[in-house]
Amino acid sequence: MRMKLLLLAILAGGVATAPTLAATSTEPEIEGEDFAFAPARLAVRHGALVVFKNRDRAPHNVTSFAQRRGARLFHSRTVGFRGRTTFRAPAARGTYRFFCSVHPNMRGTLIVR
Repeated sequence: MRMKLLLLAILAGGVATAPTLAATSTEPEIEGEDFAFAPARLAVRHGALVVFKNRDRAPHNVTSFAQRRGARLFHSRTVGFRGRTTFRAPAARGTYRFFCSVHPNMRGTLIVR
């Protein structure tokens, strides 16, 4: 029955898309606005998927200061105005400072529990 309803919704053009479903998720979020991260400090579970939403007209990303073997521990895609991307929090518990690699004066802290 559920499959028939889904098929009818698709044919009628009223099916919910993945971005709509993602907007109602409970994933932790960081926003970039006015060349600052909000919240500036975010606590998450280790390995959590973190959403970054850009509310600025300038492009931004979330990049860890810490590196391992020359690679950042986490780094999101650079997104423009109203862009949305995700990154995975480190598996190890700790406090991780991050910045925007496009605008290095934008900084924040990710606390992994």
